Amino acid sequence: MAVPKEVSFLAFLLVLEILLLHVDAKACSEENAENRLCTNCCAGRKGCNYYSADGTFICEGESDPNNPKACPRNCDPNIAYSLCLYEK
Repeated sequence: MAVPKEVSFLAFLLVLEILLLHVDAKACSEENAENRLCTNCCAGRKGCNYYSADGTFICEGESDPNNPKACPRNCDPNIAYSLCLYEK
């Protein structure tokens, strides 16, 4: 069974978009010299708590992945890691 050219092209675009998103995320983390998260409280995912390197709570993420907020793209240098609680 042959796959229509339109389906192959759409699959190619999907793979390309995934690769570009991965490269963009990698570039953001590489910009941060201490390999900390490249995010801020506004852009952080709802349900995730963000902490500094010494474990101090900074904030809870404000952006819903299904309806992302318009946030600045800067990295908060105080955010070192996150803990996310997900329901199964």
